Amino acid sequence: MDGPDVGDASDWHSFVHNLAHAPAFGLLAFWSLIALPRQVDAMGRHLWPELTRLRCLGVVAFVVLYGFADEFHQSLVPGRSPSLFDVLSDGVGACCVVWVAKGVGQGLGRGLGRRFVIGLAACAAAAGLSTLWAAAYQDGPWFGC
Repeated sequence: MDGPDVGDASDWHSFVHNLAHAPAFGLLAFWSLIALPRQVDAMGRHLWPELTRLRCLGVVAFVVLYGFADEFHQSLVPGRSPSLFDVLSDGVGACCVVWVAKGVGQGLGRGLGRRFVIGLAACAAAAGLSTLWAAAYQDGPWFGC
C-alpha cells in the first residue's frame, strides 16, 4: 500500500530553492541597514541605525533592483532561466528584515517574535507561489523557476 501523495520530490526541491531567496536577500537588506547612519544617544554612543520610512524604502528598492539585476544576469547564463517570482521572493525577504529591524530600533519586545513569524510565513508564501507558477507554466520567459 502506497503512502499519501505529497508531491514530486522535484517540487519540494524547487520550493526549498525558492525559499532560499528570501533569507539570502534579507541578509543583503540587513547589511544595507546597518550601513545607514546611526542614532546617537546623549553620551555620544552610536546606537541602532536611524530607520526612517524613506531609508527603509530605499533599502528595499536597492535589494529588489539587485535581485532584478541578478535575474537578468541569470538569463544570460546557458541552462539558467530568470524568474520575476524570484525577484518577488527577494523583495519579500527584504521587506521582512526591514520590518523586524525597524521593530528592534523601536524597542519592541514581544512584537518582534510576531513580526518574525509573519515574515517567515510571507517568505514561505512567496516561495510557494513561485514554485506553483513554475510547475504550471514551465519555461516561460522571466516566469519560470
